[in-house]
Amino acid sequence: MARLSEYDCIGFDLDHTLIQYKLDNFYPVTLVAEKGYDPCLLEDNFEDLKDFWYLRGLVLDIKRGNILKLGKDGFILRATHGTREMSKEELSKCYGEEIVWHEISLLKENPSQHYDNGYYFPVIVKNTAKYIKSCSQKIVDWIRALRAEGKKVFLLTNSFIDYTNVLMNFAVGENWKELFDIVICMAGKPVGEKEVDSVEELKEKQIYSRGNHRDLMAFLEKQTNKNKPKVDIIAGKQYFVKYTKHNT
Repeated sequence: MARLSEYDCIGFDLDHTLIQYKLDNFYPVTLVAEKGYDPCLLEDNFEDLKDFWYLRGLVLDIKRGNILKLGKDGFILRATHGTREMSKEELSKCYGEEIVWHEISLLKENPSQHYDNGYYFPVIVKNTAKYIKSCSQKIVDWIRALRAEGKKVFLLTNSFIDYTNVLMNFAVGENWKELFDIVICMAGKPVGEKEVDSVEELKEKQIYSRGNHRDLMAFLEKQTNKNKPKVDIIAGKQYFVKYTKHNT
């Protein structure tokens, strides 16, 4: 296994990497009181819930107060209401005989259109300190040291630019962009065919959305003056197809 010092470029993910969450506060009293969640969610010990809750890709259906594990095209594979697993009969009653979460079509059409209108983002913005931990100064100093050594450092996240900016402003400070040679948000496959303000070439010290691996590698090759520089991404990998430049 190569040492980190052997890499030319270091990429950082956002969630659970640079940004650490205060997970206990993500089970608010309102969900227990209004949606009938089990009061044990307000306790500290979640060991009994790990078989379901530690799965990736869970969806919180705010309207019905259910937590869903989705399959293809929104088919509900499993679901809980609070900590209680729902039966097939309950799922049919809530979601119809097909047992499909139809709201997934809205996200496929245009995820950014619905992002700011739900429960999650406004709550984070209103009281960021309640849900987000400050980034360790040692981490910030380490990133600066990597750049001082001549390494190219970038932020690569599937999160939207507004969400990224809110979290990084709080956790790192308003000058967080200075830590990176380039920032790429929404680094998942695009949903719509139309994209505004697309760019032909990535530029240093800019923030982009979406994109593709080829263009990112071309940017890193130009920045390092190396053919196929060694790149390591800490904590995650994303695939992206088309960039949009953000003026921030």
